[in-house]
Formats: sequence, structure tokens, C-alpha cells
Amino acid sequence: MDKVMRMSSEKGVVIFTKSSCCLCYAVQILFRDLRVQPTIHEIDNDPDCREIEKALVRLGCANAVPAVFVSGKLVGSTNDVMSLHLSGSLVPLIKPFAMGSGASANLHSDSMEAADSSIPRDKDFGKFQFGCEHYKRRCKIRAPCCNLIFPCRHCHNDAANSLSDPKERHDLVRQNVKQVVCSICQTEQEVAQFCSNCGVNMGEYFCDICKFFDDDTSKEQFHCDDCGICRVGGRDKFFHCQNCGACYAMGLRDKHSCIENSTKNSCPVCYEYLFDSVKAAHVMKCGHTMHFDCFKQMINENQYRCPICSKSMLDMSHTWQLLDLEISATEMPVEYNFEVSILCNDCNKGSKAMFHILGHKCSDCGSYNTRRISTPQDPVSETE
Repeated sequence: MDKVMRMSSEKGVVIFTKSSCCLCYAVQILFRDLRVQPTIHEIDNDPDCREIEKALVRLGCANAVPAVFVSGKLVGSTNDVMSLHLSGSLVPLIKPFAMGSGASANLHSDSMEAADSSIPRDKDFGKFQFGCEHYKRRCKIRAPCCNLIFPCRHCHNDAANSLSDPKERHDLVRQNVKQVVCSICQTEQEVAQFCSNCGVNMGEYFCDICKFFDDDTSKEQFHCDDCGICRVGGRDKFFHCQNCGACYAMGLRDKHSCIENSTKNSCPVCYEYLFDSVKAAHVMKCGHTMHFDCFKQMINENQYRCPICSKSMLDMSHTWQLLDLEISATEMPVEYNFEVSILCNDCNKGSKAMFHILGHKCSDCGSYNTRRISTPQDPVSETE
């Protein structure tokens, strides 16, 4: 606790962060955009990291990082800082430490590069040296929805959707971005690939429609006119399905079940919106879509039913054969020799099967992916 209090009082504005935290980075960018250069303590590089985290929580931080102190007093974490800024209370609080108000002592040496910001740079200057955990790029974006600067739209969404007041949460519409800030010379300007001041290429890949910059072209980015957004993976490796309203790998052409706007929904496992997710998607036999990583996780957990429609996600014929053998080798007691009505999740047909603790086989398609629709006490009704 003493160490935290000492560190938090070293300068006017102090932020405790972690190097891998995008919310921490977004808070830093906010203060720098307000012409305040905070003192940054990356606690994951401190040997007393665990103790510092505990101390920050005891002081009242809901999350250990980012933790913002002004004049040695705790302001709070992302929620508190963003709420103060949106209410107009943050600027007056930090005004004494803004550049031009006696805050020059707080400046880091790297900020002094602004003095020679007008010097033209080689267009490849700083490549792969700037960006965030989502993208490598040499610019930041000004979000028109809240007028704040963020490294990318994902950093904005992470910060904006962590606000405590649900009414203040929002996502950035990428096409609405009008202004960017060059990471090399800090010049704010209209969206363009090359900085109007220093001439640096702010993104090796640039899409003027999506206002998207990325230096890592190994992702093989391309803009899909039908989707209206940029995709990764190579234009020649994907096709746009007009029925599903999404881009799929070429291997799925004429080999998938179409469901209208199937990706304009949330992943049924992690609930992230699929259409503009940066994660790879997987189309199941039934036509429903989920993240490929979520699909693999379900299979690893022996969950083979689609979370939406309950149809089998894989070819289960071998598993059904094994169940046939197990059931034939496992005789049920006499008191359990009765029929039950079942509904098959795979073919959607109803039938009857002898009750068995291991499963009930559909008489139409042979699947064991079935559900009981009657109990032993119920009269067994006729099914179509």
C-alpha cells in the first residue's frame, strides 16, 4: 500500500497499467489527447505486481488496472474516467497538468518529437512499431460518437462497453470515422492512407470505405462490396454467398446449407456478433454459424449438437454404430421393457423406440440424436 501511495504521488497524473491491456492504452490515449502526459507504471513489469494489484483493489478500484490518480488521489478505472469525461468533469480536474499550464515536467522524452513533427518522413518509417493488440498501424482514430481518440474501433468498443451506465455503452460505426491522428507526428487530419504532414504511410493496407488501416498485410485483407466491410484471408480464397449474406471459404461453395443472413447473429457459444468478428467462422451441416474456436471447444467437450437447432454438427454414423453395439450388449431390466415416443433432432420425424438408458434410435434415419416426447405413464400416441 505504501509503495502505491508513493508512486501515485510522484507526478500530477499517474496511471497504473498493464502492457497487454487495451483499456489501459485507451485511457492513456485519452489523457494525451487532452494534452496531459501521464506518468505510466506498467505493473506487470514490476516484481511486486501482485501486491500492487491487491493494494489498488483495496483503495477502491473495481479492476486493478487501469487505475488513474490525479494529485495523488484515486480517480478510478476506465468506467470512472470515461464517465467523468462524458459529463465534462475530467478536463477541469486535469487542467493544471495540461501542456502549457506548467506541466512540462511531466513530459516524456518521446513526446518531444512533436517539435520536429513537420519534418517529412520516409513512408515506411515506424512500420510495425505502432498500433494495439488488434492491429499494427501508424495512426489512431477519433471516434465521432464520443469525440475521443482510440488506437482502433475494437479498443473503443472495449472501453465504451465497459462503462457502468448501460445507457452510455455503444459501438463505433467504422464507416463514420472522419478524422485520424498520425502516430508519428501527432497531426490530426481527414482519413487518408498517407499523413498530410509527415508523409508516412499510416497503413500498408488501407480501405477508404471502412476507414481501416493495417500494416500487417500477411492477413491478406480485402474489401467485400457485398458484405460492405473488409475481410481477411485473401479474396481468391473466399466467395460471397448471396443467400447467407456472408463470405465463406471456397471449399464451402455449393456444399453448405444456406440460412438467410446466418452470420448477422451472435455466436451461440460466446455471443459475439459474427458478421464483423475478426475470428474465423464455421458453418455447420445445418447451416447455422459459430466461431471455429467455439466449434472446436464444443467438440472437445463431446457436445455434438448445434446449440440453435440441436441437429448433429458432425457425421455421427460411427458413433451410432458404437451405440448399437453397447445397447445390444446392455439388457434392461424387465420393468423397463416399454416403448417411448421420440422425436429425432436430425430428421425431425417422430417414431417409437424401446426405452434404454443409453439412448433411443430414430427408426427413420438411424440417429441417436433424439428426445423423448412421452413418459412411461403417458399413453403412447400415434406419430406421423
